[in-house]
Amino acid sequence: MPGAEIRRSANAQRGRSGAFVAGQLAGVMSTAANAILNPIVVLPALVAGFTDSWYLIAVPAVLAGVLWLPGAGLAGLSASRERPGVWAIAGNVIRLLVVVALAFVLDRNEQYSDDAMLRALCVCYGIYVVGNAIASRSGALVAASTVPAGRRSRYFASRTVWGSLAAITVALVAAALFGNESLSFPAPFAILFVIAAACLGIGAWFQSTMPAPTSVASAVTAAGRTTDRAGRGLVTYVGFRWLLAASTLADPFLIVYALTDLEASPAVIGLYVALIVAGRLLSEPLWAGMARRGRIKAGLQAVAILRVLVPALALTLPQLSDSTVWTDRVSDPDARGWLFGTVFVVIGVAQGGQARLNLPYLDQVAARHGRSSRPATNAIVATAALAPMAGAWIYSRWGFDEMLLTAAGVGLLGVLVSGGLVATGGVARAVRGSWQLRRPGAAVSLSSRRD
Repeated sequence: MPGAEIRRSANAQRGRSGAFVAGQLAGVMSTAANAILNPIVVLPALVAGFTDSWYLIAVPAVLAGVLWLPGAGLAGLSASRERPGVWAIAGNVIRLLVVVALAFVLDRNEQYSDDAMLRALCVCYGIYVVGNAIASRSGALVAASTVPAGRRSRYFASRTVWGSLAAITVALVAAALFGNESLSFPAPFAILFVIAAACLGIGAWFQSTMPAPTSVASAVTAAGRTTDRAGRGLVTYVGFRWLLAASTLADPFLIVYALTDLEASPAVIGLYVALIVAGRLLSEPLWAGMARRGRIKAGLQAVAILRVLVPALALTLPQLSDSTVWTDRVSDPDARGWLFGTVFVVIGVAQGGQARLNLPYLDQVAARHGRSSRPATNAIVATAALAPMAGAWIYSRWGFDEMLLTAAGVGLLGVLVSGGLVATGGVARAVRGSWQLRRPGAAVSLSSRRD
């Protein structure tokens, strides 16, 4: 009957609108929580409060790189079994329980030895990375199959913007907590983890309100032309990605250097996270425009140059702050720490470029290698996640400056190898949501994110 058809159409429209809003809020809360557990700023600073070992300080960044791939593989099962919604909720619950456990342990740190605290932190964060990979990838699959195709680009774009603003907000809250001298270590971290748990709980609830998808589709839409040199392009790209990931070997130690050698205010822990997120957000239009215009190779080369710039700035900015030109004009003792934040802005811009350009490039050059090319690429690149351990070894043998020079050298090799990348075509639309299928960094990563 016409009336019944109209009611069904109206209900379906309300369901799609509800899924759009719920997915937005779930993503915003997830991004805010991930900012609190940043593996190259917040967690190294926390670990450094319990140990002087730079090997242990490197562990969070290593876990973020090594464990994301198996977590994403588990999430892939949700597509084959047509249950991504259940897996997304499960990933959120895993993260929630782990963060609650972290807050509980930190609140009672007097009852445990430093070694016990470090073991708890490493185990909990390892589980968090796996849960985050499951929640992120499965959540993206849910969104791709419930949000109408015409609104999907807008969905992922607005989710990125609002998520970044939420992450900056919690990072500034963190700066205020760390700047409060009445809070002794590790109380600010415990409070932050409570905030992260609240964000994850809210996000899990909104994720659970999204309707079950009728079919599972890819969360990422990318189109382009495959060149005739795709085979060589893939091999070169794998080497390039590996060098780019390995060039982050000094990243987890920059916050420790700022707090100890530069005597920066603890408030910079939150400030540096905000600067990383802001760098990613503000550079997003640049990287997206390069992808659309088919300048993906040039964009990746620019990212490689930025990765060389990170250790170069970390070497030169402290020298500038020690010069008479600086000391004669700047009297604020915290200014050195603020100036050093420039390094983290560059890290954020580089992370944004990798998150935006890696996937469309791999899609285009791997066309002749079948479905196995992407997991093979990720598996090889994941080995570079151990680079911070090499950075800790270099520091223990020679020193901090030598470690930065090594990172710059590896990045420079990446710049040279990038000359062998093949030219690619433009993508049909901005690859909205590609960040959903990658790890948090910084990375964030923090290191290159997984495709």
